[in-house]
Amino acid sequence: MKKLVTLALCLLMLLSLLSVCQAEAAGNPWVGLWRNAYISGTSLYSLNADGTFHFRVFPATGQNQVVTGKYKVSSDQITMSDRVYNGEKIGETTIPFGMIDGNTVVINGERCRRVPEKDASAVLANPTAPYNPGGIDAAAEYYTLGKDRIPSVLKVVGNRNIVNFDTEIANGTMVMVIVYWTDWADPTQAANDMAKYFQYLLALDDFIPLKSFDGLPYEGGVEMSFAKDSADEGNIVILDIDYNSKGYSLMFRKGEGKLTRN
Repeated sequence: MKKLVTLALCLLMLLSLLSVCQAEAAGNPWVGLWRNAYISGTSLYSLNADGTFHFRVFPATGQNQVVTGKYKVSSDQITMSDRVYNGEKIGETTIPFGMIDGNTVVINGERCRRVPEKDASAVLANPTAPYNPGGIDAAAEYYTLGKDRIPSVLKVVGNRNIVNFDTEIANGTMVMVIVYWTDWADPTQAANDMAKYFQYLLALDDFIPLKSFDGLPYEGGVEMSFAKDSADEGNIVILDIDYNSKGYSLMFRKGEGKLTRN
């Protein structure tokens, strides 16, 4: 009981500090709670207005990781000092850091989205729970890239949990990434979903494989790439899929190019 009370008090203190940080984010745009979900877990960065940070990694399997300390943002990097990793003191480090916009930062190459203040308490209390960060309708049957409408996973396999979404235009290429988690109690669900989705795209949506495709993917995970002609003349759409037993990540890239079919 004492441990539960202590945990509750720690969470309350963290939420209070985060609330103050969110209020001061206008002066320091990187201040707040930042989250990245990938196909095997979740990471959370709390960058606090008082110069302290909490970094947590919650993998689908294995030990959770917690790093705390002090930080300072300068130019295109962030310096973290007085670090404590899972209870042990570790040295200072400097890693790349950048602001994409008010809702996206890149920390050591990892794109993290801001968690709105209204959602922060729920995300902190249950970091591995499915959470749709917004920007895409979880019920949408098509992904939209300009004039192109591509059937979604939902249209083929039914409801799945969107846990991350990101989109940008870089060097003339439109990029959209959607991450889904499947049922972690069923290690075959992701493979079966992808088998159905691959077959649908190849048979009904005019995609062609850019890598050899031998039918049902194996359960351990695989990376696949597909491409199709865009509705915008002179452009192509490339879809890269990465998956494992916990879920899958879909990356769409649309830009100039010509697709050669055999």
